[in-house]
Amino acid sequence: MDRQEMAGTLVCSEVFSNSTVLSDNCTQDIVYPFRVDDFNVTTNLQNWSLTAVFTTSKVFSALGSYFVDIREYTSGGYYFNFLSRLPHAVSETSLKPYTDKLLYYRGTLTVTWSLPDRSGNYYYASDIVPNGPTDFKIHPKIRGCIVISEPSPPTTSCSLTYVPEVGPITCQCSTKSLGTPPGRLQWLVGDDVIVSGGYGVTQLQFPTNRVNRSHDGVEVSCQLDWVVKQHVTVASSVAYGPRDVSIQVISTNCGVTATCTVDEVKPFTPDMIQWGGLCRGQQGAVCVFTSRGAVDDGKEITCTVTNNANNGHSVTRSVNVTLTDCVSTSSIPVKDTMATSVGASVGAALGVSVLVVCLVLVFLWIHRRHSAAETRNESVGSRKDCEENHYSGLFEGSSSETNQRNAKPSTRNPGFEPNVYHNT
Repeated sequence: MDRQEMAGTLVCSEVFSNSTVLSDNCTQDIVYPFRVDDFNVTTNLQNWSLTAVFTTSKVFSALGSYFVDIREYTSGGYYFNFLSRLPHAVSETSLKPYTDKLLYYRGTLTVTWSLPDRSGNYYYASDIVPNGPTDFKIHPKIRGCIVISEPSPPTTSCSLTYVPEVGPITCQCSTKSLGTPPGRLQWLVGDDVIVSGGYGVTQLQFPTNRVNRSHDGVEVSCQLDWVVKQHVTVASSVAYGPRDVSIQVISTNCGVTATCTVDEVKPFTPDMIQWGGLCRGQQGAVCVFTSRGAVDDGKEITCTVTNNANNGHSVTRSVNVTLTDCVSTSSIPVKDTMATSVGASVGAALGVSVLVVCLVLVFLWIHRRHSAAETRNESVGSRKDCEENHYSGLFEGSSSETNQRNAKPSTRNPGFEPNVYHNT
């Protein structure tokens, strides 16, 4: 009978007098015991596991049952105590058949298990199936143990609300201890590793330009990669933009309103917008000013949006304004209230001055005329007196001469000589 036909499940039954049947079964395998020719155990830091590879030159199992049971022991002072039997997990069986009168196999048997996640001193033994050695110490091979120590949690040197899309980030992840075996630090965006440090390196700088707006809302964290992963979150929001800026200008009479619109920016606050040119000194989305007409026509308005959360990334846009519906104040007469008041004051003062001068001139003219009239009257009076005296003397002389020549004075009307004027 073939060996494989002899293997299988055996059933043992017992029949009682009352026709009751009790049954039990077991599995029977026809084997050639696993002979260990060599073995090797490696530590895999990529997944924090141990892998043992057993090599054999002769083995057979009619049921095809090949695996390894791993026993984990931990130190309890000077003695090692059995801790647990780990689930067997054959990751790869590489056995090739050959014939030595009967069918046998040779090759390798590989098994992988996880490193412990608690500090302590450990060693591992194995039970190899089929019918291989039991409690066979495999790691370390001869004596001693492997030392496991837990790492310190990671910390970061930054406290960010936003991770900038553009430029460097001054943020470093570090730990006091990477544990034993030594772990490594990693920066993650979500579950994706964007950069890894070396094993045993206790500091790791955040990489430049590895985060963009598509990661907004995804957690950015530093991870200590060890048997047990430890994380510290930095931020879950990305600062990006601005991508573009546009300006719209509306002019009504001499009132000008300019509106600045920004695309694709986060975060956004109105004070990120700064104005220049004719709007210099203003901030916010809207600039308002009063034009000076032709003086301002064709001049520039600029809008600059700066995102400090994105390492100061900024975009500037400028436009030249056309102000055809605004008349310059210099071409509008009597537009300035101050000029009008000054003109009115000067005119009033000038009018008063002219009036005063005219009054003075009139007064002087009247005064001179009055003085001239008095002088003339005095002259006329003097002349009359002179003439009267002259004529009186003349008359007296004539009268004397006349009297002497013609007649004697009248005794009846003294001083009256009727012939004087006549003779004269």
